[in-house]
Amino acid sequence: MAIDISPALAHAFALLRNDLYTYLDVTEALATDNAVWRPEDVRSARRVIGDLVEVIRSVVAQHCEDAAGGCRFCHSMYWPCSTIEAVYRVLRDPDREFVRLVQSEPGSW
Repeated sequence: MAIDISPALAHAFALLRNDLYTYLDVTEALATDNAVWRPEDVRSARRVIGDLVEVIRSVVAQHCEDAAGGCRFCHSMYWPCSTIEAVYRVLRDPDREFVRLVQSEPGSW
């Protein structure tokens, strides 16, 4: 069910989304823009990995199953909801680094 929102609220949501994307874009640029990493780039990357994991964990933690088998957060009738499915697809994509890292840990798979 779609909810009608005012143009002002739609604009506020767009500004919020764009602000969040700015943070992600700058973080992504750290990994992709520098041919040679300076020591401060390495320190920043190490810190931001933990921050990104915390962001993903907070999303996953909110979208948990309720007693009826739906999503407690987004009220989807079914769990996993589309948010959890999207996170799952990225984390379990064999072409991404997540899978390689997990498979390299002894006893993880």
